Amino acid sequence: MNFSNTTKSASDVSLTSLFDTNNEDAGLVPSTAERRRASILSITSLLDANIYEAAKLVSSPAERRRSSISSKVVFSTDARGSKRSRVNIRTGLLTLKRDYESNLNKVSVTNWAETVETNIEQFRYPETVDEVIELVKTNDKIRCSGALHSCAPLIASDGIILSLTKLDGIISIDPKTKLVRLQSGVRIHDLCDALAPYGLAVGTLGTIDWQTISGAVMTGTHGGALTIPSLHDFVKSYTLVKPNGDIMKVTKDDLDPNLFHAMAPSMGVFGAVVEMEIEAVPLELLEAKVTAIPIEDVIKCFDNVMASNKYARFVVYPSIGKATVWTANPVDSREAAVANGATDHIGRYTNF
Repeated sequence: MNFSNTTKSASDVSLTSLFDTNNEDAGLVPSTAERRRASILSITSLLDANIYEAAKLVSSPAERRRSSISSKVVFSTDARGSKRSRVNIRTGLLTLKRDYESNLNKVSVTNWAETVETNIEQFRYPETVDEVIELVKTNDKIRCSGALHSCAPLIASDGIILSLTKLDGIISIDPKTKLVRLQSGVRIHDLCDALAPYGLAVGTLGTIDWQTISGAVMTGTHGGALTIPSLHDFVKSYTLVKPNGDIMKVTKDDLDPNLFHAMAPSMGVFGAVVEMEIEAVPLELLEAKVTAIPIEDVIKCFDNVMASNKYARFVVYPSIGKATVWTANPVDSREAAVANGATDHIGRYTNF
């Protein structure tokens, strides 16, 4: 093995990749943290395989200057004896390997609001319902997670964190009944894309669209206006894995209707939701507007804004004495909305 080339790869590629990913927000996408961990693992594996080769090859001052791991290695300045150099380079590489291995347990994931940080080692990513059952039956402490979009420290756990993001299949869409059967890890934007060709849409959306459908439901995603209910109101059934590993389907028609209504927002207390049935709504083109007003005007205009718009939302910013007013209403065509001054955002989600 040519250690000169391998050393360059480890330092100039793997380390650069590692430090680059440190600048990304691992809290938003757990796979980012996984990639970071993979970088660390590849470095420790490479060092493990090449410690002996490094000690043999790096033996002169010129070679030591060309080596790309000088920051971590204590080199010998004795150019006459390569044996001492080899010992020091090997010691330095072992130090480097030890440092990176210790970082394996420091790779962490945060929620969206960065109010909690947890070890990536706690996460499990089942790809089938059977895998969910096995994890539930073999672990005493479990916390379910979706896209980690939360202000509360919901993923904090002493046990494992069950990420349902890989259960992301849309099982069926019935255009006639508007009933959609899907797995819990489906992202809302993927659901919107799947429904659109059928002339259907999700009944209400929050400010963003990259949550998992179950995560949004189980944490009580808000409604769209006075007449548009919260997202869980469109759910017709939940299929969950109970703490003992049994599968249970919960519907509005159950003998105990309180259980169905308690499911959202239950945040996984009753079990891990692996599948849902939701009722879609007819797809509409919306013309949305957002304006900023003084905070003291909110009370004056609140009733009128909520009553005169199909979708409406106020967001108050006390620290600057302002509030934003977001409204959206159906329009007959894109052309009509654009002619009225709107910007066409086809295929793009606009965060207000």
